[in-house]
Amino acid sequence: MTESQNLKLQQIEMNIGGVGISCFDFPTSMTPYGTKEVILGNKFKFDEVDIGEGDNYVEVGAHNGLLAFYVARIFPKANIHIFECNPVMVTAINYGIAVNGFSNIRCYPFGLSNYNGNCDFGVNLENTGGSSMLIHDGHHVKNQKVKVLDFETVLSTFDNIKYLKIDIEGEEFKIFSSLISKDSKFFDRVSTLNLELHDEIYPDLNLDRKGIKEYLSTYDDLNIIYQD
Repeated sequence: MTESQNLKLQQIEMNIGGVGISCFDFPTSMTPYGTKEVILGNKFKFDEVDIGEGDNYVEVGAHNGLLAFYVARIFPKANIHIFECNPVMVTAINYGIAVNGFSNIRCYPFGLSNYNGNCDFGVNLENTGGSSMLIHDGHHVKNQKVKVLDFETVLSTFDNIKYLKIDIEGEEFKIFSSLISKDSKFFDRVSTLNLELHDEIYPDLNLDRKGIKEYLSTYDDLNIIYQD
């Protein structure tokens, strides 16, 4: 049994700008409070988008679901699809969906990358939002193998995506490397992309932030929000 499995999820009551939400996380994790501050700082620019009835909001790297829960509160008619491969956080998400009574959120319990298969997943107990497929160091406890599917294949099942948020702790570079090599037009289906790039975590890997930004700039109608 891993250290992460010895910890119990706790229910956390959040008030984000007057929006009440219950979520679950490890008692050691400060990630929910960080997410709250990012929302209050308007880093997602939800005031500039209208995610209406039948629109798809897609979140790749959902952590404990707090951000998706907030979106479900402010855009109650949206279809919300969230992808998370950390098994403990999937449990947290499902608890949160039940406790909040959401009926418009679907959680997919696998990760997205540029391949189909399985990988080891490292859980950061102090910052569960920083858990990663790529990092296994002193701050990360090796968890179990998790399922991974190809990003483009899975998300191409959506005809359109009104808002796509990607925050996957470095795995985004594998995805974009594949998209760029194929000259993919995947983002033609996306209206707004909120992207966090994590090249600073891997300074020795020479990850191509500039190449990603140049690729995305070729989409004239794509609204891009970088979480730098």
